[in-house]
Amino acid sequence: MSLFWTDLGQIIPNVLQTLYIAVWSIIVGVLGGVVVSYIKIKKIPVLNLVVQIYLSFARSVPMIVVLYVCYYALPNLTAGLVAEQGIRVPKSIIAIFALSLFSSAYFGESFRSAYFSVGKVQMEAALASNLSKWSALKRIVLPQAAFFALPNIFNTVMDIIKGTAIIYNIGLLEITGKSILVGSMTYQYIPAYFAAWVIYIAIYIIVNIVFKCIVNKLNFIGEEVRL
Repeated sequence: MSLFWTDLGQIIPNVLQTLYIAVWSIIVGVLGGVVVSYIKIKKIPVLNLVVQIYLSFARSVPMIVVLYVCYYALPNLTAGLVAEQGIRVPKSIIAIFALSLFSSAYFGESFRSAYFSVGKVQMEAALASNLSKWSALKRIVLPQAAFFALPNIFNTVMDIIKGTAIIYNIGLLEITGKSILVGSMTYQYIPAYFAAWVIYIAIYIIVNIVFKCIVNKLNFIGEEVRL
């Protein structure tokens, strides 16, 4: 048991690396998701086709492949074209790019489905009440859509946090990567992995509490939502 506490103390500092990558990936992913959902909702010509191809890519290609291509293949493919050693992007930027590339697709689909879950009659009633289209969106449609989107957003946020576990493959030591390193020092991997598991559970509990507070704040229709 003492080894568990020792390993836990060594892994905890790397939680900051996990949260740094996850938070930036969530921010970029949400912004990308807004663009994706807007294009899908409005069905903008050409861009809608581009988004469809992008969504198919995000659904079919493993995230770790994008990491490997950007980190290992990109410098070799661009060697001699841009610089002698090719394009070398910082590891953290590659990790954020890979995670946000996939999360944008999932956020976008969540926003789109939440928007359509609000009946058209709501917008029609708001416009009939002499509200402008923007006011109707801001005060009637978007608050309800945000409420309906929260369960899927919560799942995507947790997927991003768990997805950071693969970035140790390009040399970034987050929770999982550090636990592997700590376990290799003593050849006692189980305490290190258990410590990592405890940390992930703690993060899940905190994120769950935050989302429940948001749900309670937005729950003006009295509907129960389980995260």
